[in-house]
Amino acid sequence: MRQTTTRFTAVEPNRKIEFEAEIGPLRPTCDLTFEQTDSGTRVTFRGDSNPRGPFKLVSGVLNRKGQQVWSQRLARIKAVPENR
Repeated sequence: MRQTTTRFTAVEPNRKIEFEAEIGPLRPTCDLTFEQTDSGTRVTFRGDSNPRGPFKLVSGVLNRKGQQVWSQRLARIKAVPENR
C-alpha cells in the first residue's frame, strides 16, 4: 500500500471540489463536479495523473485507470442510498 497525500485546492459548495495528490511518482490534479438533475445529483470526475520521470510515457494509460477507479468509487457511493 502506498501513502497518499491529498490537498484540496478549491471548494465551491454544491458545485465543485478540486484537489491534487502525491501518490508515488504521480501528482494527479482532479476535480469532482456536482450538477442537480431531476432525479438527484450527477457527480462527474475529471483528472490528470501528471506522472513524473519515465511514467510520463504511460500517462494515457494512467489517466484511463484513474478514471476507471473513480467511476467504480462513485458507483459504490451511489449504491448505498439506493440499497436502503
